[in-house]
Amino acid sequence: MGVLLILPVLLLRYGWMRILNPNVLPFAAIFPHGEGRDEWQTKLNAWIINGIIFSPIFTRIHFSLMGWSVYVAGLIVLAIAVAGFTKRNDQGFCDEGIYRYSRNPMYVGYVLAFLGLGILIRAWFYWLFFIPFLLTLPAVIRAEEVWCLQEYGELYQAYMRQVSRYWGRS
Repeated sequence: MGVLLILPVLLLRYGWMRILNPNVLPFAAIFPHGEGRDEWQTKLNAWIINGIIFSPIFTRIHFSLMGWSVYVAGLIVLAIAVAGFTKRNDQGFCDEGIYRYSRNPMYVGYVLAFLGLGILIRAWFYWLFFIPFLLTLPAVIRAEEVWCLQEYGELYQAYMRQVSRYWGRS
């Protein structure tokens, strides 16, 4: 039953995006791997996400208002972020809507959804995936920022000075 919770995340990331603007799907599939320490952390992060997705299969869902609230909040943030991702500016990146407050709102949504999922399934082994996911996520984001700086240059650098990596204005 636990796998049913992760399906909305996958459907939002790719299904919702395809409905809103299928032309941006190739951008959703870009996973820069960084360099040095960031390279192995980004690759590890991809494996950890598989653990997060598949570990709830063998667990049951417990009622928890806090768990459901955090999970649904994560899905809402993710849905809004995906919708914003489909509306790119003239330079080719997103800087409007929720992207005015976070350079990485999809990751904020994932963290909330995965945290809520962990609260709902109450399985100790889930945290063996979630905690390393949190620890390796900054490397993934740094690798994406390097890619964006190479792709969009000074415009993205100016955007980075205005908008926080996770949430809030700089």
